[in-house]
Amino acid sequence: MTTPDRAKSSAAIHAGLESPVTVVRVAHVSVNCHGALEAARTFYGKTLDLPEIERPEIEGVPGYWFRAGDTELHLVGSKLLGAGKHAGTPPIDPSATHHCFAVADLDAACAALDAAGIAMVSGTQESKSGTVVQVWCCDPGGNVVELQQHRTLPPSH
Repeated sequence: MTTPDRAKSSAAIHAGLESPVTVVRVAHVSVNCHGALEAARTFYGKTLDLPEIERPEIEGVPGYWFRAGDTELHLVGSKLLGAGKHAGTPPIDPSATHHCFAVADLDAACAALDAAGIAMVSGTQESKSGTVVQVWCCDPGGNVVELQQHRTLPPSH
């Protein structure tokens, strides 16, 4: 649930005020398919013919990744973590269905969110191309949004 102060801060950002956040592209959309992961893999990979791409091992989180143009679709097959599972944080659940924006400057984006009073949680993910820093927050409607530093995409197979 959005507090009035948080909604006001978010509204101020969107009211045409200059912001240091530059979204470069939609990096990925993550869809939690707990209980139907294999069926979802077949649907997206076979029915929709999306190419499956390599996915790093994420402990306790089964899943598959696909390429859709220059965006990735991440299927996740874990139970939702639930709101507030990160000690001392607001109800932000990185395992929930969410969309991820690649931004030009992640530090500047985090500073803008912080200045607007928008709570965040962060994490990292190891891949062959290095460590990816992930930051999650909620939009005023309670939807989970992830931000990552923009990086060049590897070719799909």
